[in-house]
Amino acid sequence: MFKKLSLAVATLALTMHAGVASGEQLRVLSAFDQNFVFNKTMLFPLLEKIEEGTDGKLTFGFSGPDVVSTYEQFEPVQSGAFQMLFAQPGYYSGDAGVGVTIDAIDPDPKKRRETGVWDYLDKYYQKQGMKLIALQSQGEKALLFVTKNELPQTDKPFEGLKLRANVTYHGLVDALGGSSVLLAGGEIYPSLQAGLIDGAAWSVVGIVDFKLNEVAGYWTEPSYGQTGTTLLMNLDTWNSLDEETQRVIEEAAMETELETMELYNKLNDDERKLMTEAGMKPTRFTEAAAAKLDYHWAEGIWKLGVDKAGAEAEEFRAFAASQGMTPAKQ
Repeated sequence: MFKKLSLAVATLALTMHAGVASGEQLRVLSAFDQNFVFNKTMLFPLLEKIEEGTDGKLTFGFSGPDVVSTYEQFEPVQSGAFQMLFAQPGYYSGDAGVGVTIDAIDPDPKKRRETGVWDYLDKYYQKQGMKLIALQSQGEKALLFVTKNELPQTDKPFEGLKLRANVTYHGLVDALGGSSVLLAGGEIYPSLQAGLIDGAAWSVVGIVDFKLNEVAGYWTEPSYGQTGTTLLMNLDTWNSLDEETQRVIEEAAMETELETMELYNKLNDDERKLMTEAGMKPTRFTEAAAAKLDYHWAEGIWKLGVDKAGAEAEEFRAFAASQGMTPAKQ
C-alpha cells in the first residue's frame, strides 16, 4: 500500500513556500493517523496514481494530526505551510462553511461532476485560496452510531444520552433526542470506556479498526446518509504546476473517486461481518425514526452550512436542489 509515500515531518520547516519546483516533494496534511483506513483506501492510492502518472515528478510527504490538530489544519494549507489537505469538511467548517454541505449531496461521483456540483464547489474553494482535487465518498449509505446499549424502541431513542458527534451530525443527534459532544476520532475510545459518552457517530467502515467494539456493544441499523473526504491543494501550488501535471492529477482524482465509491460499498458490507465477529450486535431504529434519518441528516448539514456561510450555502442548496442532488425539504 503506497510504498513510495515517505514521512517528511523532519523537513517541513525547510520549504515553506507554496510553489513547486520539478521533483519537489509536496507536504500533505491529513486529519487522520497514517495507518487509518481512510488514508489507506482514499488518500494513498490517489497520491500513488499521481506519482506514477508524473513519473516521480511529484512526490509526497505525509503528516497527520500528531503534527497539526485535526480541527486546525485548513489554515496551514491555505497559507502554504503545507501544500495539500485531506480531511472531512466538517473538521474545517469554520474556515469553509459551504464545503461541509457536500454530505447532504448525492454521493454518486458521476452525477456530482455531470450536474456541476463538483465545479461549483471547486470555484468556492478557490475563493478560499484552495483548489479542489477530489471528493471521495464512503459509499451510498455510509454512516451509523455505535452505542453501549440497545436502542429503546421510541422515535427519539437518544433521549438523555450523550453522543460523540462532530458538527455535521448535530442536527440528526438533536432530532433523535440526544446531546452532541465534540470529540476527535482518537478521543472516542477512552470517552466510551470512561462512560463520558453513551455512543458515537462514525462511518460504517473503521469501527473495528478503531477498536470501538471493545467499548461499545452495538451498532445502529439502518445505516444512513453519506460522508466523504476532500483532498485540497493550496491554490498557489496548483497554479505553479504545468498543464500536463494538472491533467494527470485531475484524471487520477476522477478515477479514484469512482474506485472509492465501489470499494466502500463493499467495505460497508464487510465491516458488518467484522463487527459481528468482534462481538457487536445490531440495534434498530423504529420504522418512523429510520424513515427520516436521511432527511434529518441532510437538514442538519444544510443548517450548519447556513450557520457557517450564510447566503453562500443557501445559494448552493438552491443549485443542488435544482439538479436533484439533495433531499427535498419536508
